[in-house]
Amino acid sequence: MKYVHLFAAVILPLALMACVPAAETYYRPSVKGGEISTGHCVPTESLSLFKVGDLSVRVRSFIISHINTVQVRLELKPSAGQRIYFVSDEFLIRNLDQDIGVPISRPLDVHREDMVESPTVPFPVKEVSLSPYWELNFSIRVHFPFDDIEHFELVSPPIVIDGKKYEFPPIQFEQKIWAGIGPFNC
Repeated sequence: MKYVHLFAAVILPLALMACVPAAETYYRPSVKGGEISTGHCVPTESLSLFKVGDLSVRVRSFIISHINTVQVRLELKPSAGQRIYFVSDEFLIRNLDQDIGVPISRPLDVHREDMVESPTVPFPVKEVSLSPYWELNFSIRVHFPFDDIEHFELVSPPIVIDGKKYEFPPIQFEQKIWAGIGPFNC
């Protein structure tokens, strides 16, 4: 009986405090031939997985409300020994509601495991052990002002994979709202 009171008085309230009602605005990505997936904290359809040639690509976006910015993150997962690079750094965000370009922050935010901060230099420059974490291998983060755009598209320059040039598919995003019980500390 003592354990029942302990459970009711201490453990149950602590467990319930870990989940709270929540609403989240997010962008659902879609790309031809891609597969939609959910994020790790709340069940929003906020990831798209697809291939360009035999290169695995994951795309997702974040609304960074404290600086009124949207971040679109392209995460590339090359195979061991695969060499990749974009032919330019001319990424474009297009507001599909108004059919206009949206200014993006320059320079691009490029993260590469070989520590080169350019999307146009072949990856890897030096031998690296590929990380199991997508964003650590080769990722490009495009930032633009959050002006409550409901539909936008990321247009990327072509990419070269092992010497062969591929057109990168346009990726469309649609603003959605998720509401439900979410984890408190995620």
